[in-house]
Amino acid sequence: MWSKHLGTKLLIYLGLAGVMVCQAEVVINHPIIEKPKTLSEQIGEDATFTLSSAYDSYQHKDYETAYNEFDFFVKKNDIKALVANGYLLFSGYVPTDFVKASDYLAKAASFKYARAVYLQALLEKRKQNSTQFNIAAERLINRAAAMGDYVAANTLANYHFQKANYALAQRWNEKAIMLGSPAAKRNQSMIFNRAEHTVSNPTMNRTVSQTPNHELISELRERSKNGEANASYELAIRYHKGAGIAVNFGEAIRLYQLAAKQGSSEAKKILPILLSKQTTGGNLNSMWMQEMSNMLPNPVIVNTNNSGLGSPRVPNHEYLDIEKGASAIHVLEEDDPLDGLLRLSPHH
Repeated sequence: MWSKHLGTKLLIYLGLAGVMVCQAEVVINHPIIEKPKTLSEQIGEDATFTLSSAYDSYQHKDYETAYNEFDFFVKKNDIKALVANGYLLFSGYVPTDFVKASDYLAKAASFKYARAVYLQALLEKRKQNSTQFNIAAERLINRAAAMGDYVAANTLANYHFQKANYALAQRWNEKAIMLGSPAAKRNQSMIFNRAEHTVSNPTMNRTVSQTPNHELISELRERSKNGEANASYELAIRYHKGAGIAVNFGEAIRLYQLAAKQGSSEAKKILPILLSKQTTGGNLNSMWMQEMSNMLPNPVIVNTNNSGLGSPRVPNHEYLDIEKGASAIHVLEEDDPLDGLLRLSPHH
């Protein structure tokens, strides 16, 4: 009887074991199908991925890939990635999102990235769907150039060239070259030749409009009071040169000193030079101040006719030389808006 029960138990155990084996086989024969990973997830898992490879995608005009790659770094609050995607979002290369573009560029600009300020100007123009820059955009470009952005400086050089302000165009061109603009270097001979021709032909327009810009001056004063070194420095130059405001050397020196205290490297460089030739009584040397004013680039004079600075999306600007006839068309180059992205740094 005992052996009969034992046999029954063995049969039960064997049966249960068979069920477990069958169940195991069912699991093995039905593998789990994983959901395909998104590009962002793949990027996140790639330990070798860098900001440089994202920029490489942009340079190869693979804009959608570049945007997704930069987005990985945007989520890590990388300022250069914010600058890149801020531009791509209004450039037309990826679906447009003005709100997000504005947020990205504003954040980068708050960290004193001059290129972000320049791109804010391009964004203003694109939002207006215009072939010209409005007054707000012109101010931003002037500010970016004053902060040391070579793309903005080259844009100002080209703008003044087309307005026949050749001497001023040459000064901005030289500054853009000094700052590292590839396009400005290629434009140099053309701008230099026109500037030299202007000197030898005094009947041509060589001056900058001295029209008062009360709204702009008021804004600069307010920004200066709020501690913005760039505004103080620009205001100092305007008083020094009489650009949009009456010449006042004393006020210019005060503002140069204020800008230096606020952190302007340009003001710190020029102050010792300006004060190096005071009169025997310790007063400012007016002749020296006037001589030095001619060595400084003029700030942009914002006119109320909204003449514009040209199109940022067209890589070249054409200029018709009236003296040589309609067949003589000169081409001025603009830098890529993201040129030198990986080398960008905050302005102090």
